[in-house]
This record gives sequence, structure tokens and C-alpha cells, in this order.
Amino acid sequence: LVIISGFSLLLLNIMVLKVKRRVDTMRLLEKPPEFTLPLYNRTAYVGENIRFGVTITVHPEPRVTWFKSGQKIKPGDDDRKYTFETDKGLYQLLIHNLNEDDDAEYTVLARNKYGEDSCKAKLTVVQHAPAEDTTLRPMFKRLLANAECQEGQHVCFEIRVSGIPKPTLKWEKDGQPLSANQYEMPGKLDRIVQKRPKRIRLSRWEQFYVM
Repeated sequence: LVIISGFSLLLLNIMVLKVKRRVDTMRLLEKPPEFTLPLYNRTAYVGENIRFGVTITVHPEPRVTWFKSGQKIKPGDDDRKYTFETDKGLYQLLIHNLNEDDDAEYTVLARNKYGEDSCKAKLTVVQHAPAEDTTLRPMFKRLLANAECQEGQHVCFEIRVSGIPKPTLKWEKDGQPLSANQYEMPGKLDRIVQKRPKRIRLSRWEQFYVM
């Protein structure tokens, strides 16, 4: 009898533990929704598409609603403008062909029978910069290189430079601006020719600069 009573008590304890674990598990699952990845502010150009996405705990599955400036965005109201996607805790709102009216604050609300949670973000819609307003700093694609020549020959220094707007170049030799009677630029600002190098000693050297 003692053995049977002890075995029965053991079974009872095991059953109690299982029930307690089940209750604890249910309590963990019976919670309001929680955003594990919330919204964040976005900036996009007119005419682009943009995607807002959040991840939410799904025990139990929440009911998700999107708002624009406090107004509910209803599925089916404008399928060409809004697309809603859901996949295992990932909830997304796609906004197509942005215009300035889409510049607003967007809110997503998740609700289940245990409570609710929400988060929001600002969408800023901007115009594309006009092409003429685009600027790029000057950048040398080919640098000046050392050159050797004999007396009486022409010598050509050539560089490649890019930039928007088109860069203007200034040539110097030994820190002094170049004079037009000794040098010429044959149709391009990125090339300079010394017409007739003067007699120089082998130990002499000259420095050319372009800015």
C-alpha cells in the first residue's frame, strides 16, 4: 500500500507540474501585441514607391490597422495607391507613385483581446533636384607626369579632369602663371604645350602646376 500510495503521489505531482507549465505558457502567450521592429522615419522622391514594415509578436495573432495623419487606410479603397502584405509576423504597407500629398505621419496599430500597441513614423516626400543643380567637385582622372625633351622640341603636358559644372584650370610654372607667348593650349584646357624649351643645364628642372 505504501508503494502504491507513493507512486500515485508521484503521478499526481507530475500532473500538477504539467498543468502549471501549461498555465505559465498560456500566460506568456496571453499578452498584448509588441513591436519587435517598429517603424522609422523615411525620405523618398516624388514618383518612387516606398515600403513601411514592422514585425509584431503573433500570440495571439493581432489585428493590424494603418493610418495616415490619423485617418484609417482601408484595404480596397485605392489598390493602385496602397498594398498591404502580411507574412508570419511581418506586416507591410506599400505606397506607390509618391506625390506631395503622401508627405505625412503614418501610424500602425496592432490589437488583440489582451491589449494593443502602436508606433508611428514620418514620411517626407521631396522633389528630384533639377539636373542643372547637380554639382560634383573637380576630380583629376589623369595626373601630370614628368616629361623630358631636347632643346628646340615641343613638349606637351596633359591631364584629365572632370566636374560639374565644367572646371576652369590655371597653369603655373615654378609658382608663376604661364605666359601666352611661351605656351599654348591647343583647343583644350587640359593640355598645354611649351613651344620651344630654352637651353637648360642637365642639373636644372622645372615644376609645372595645374589648379
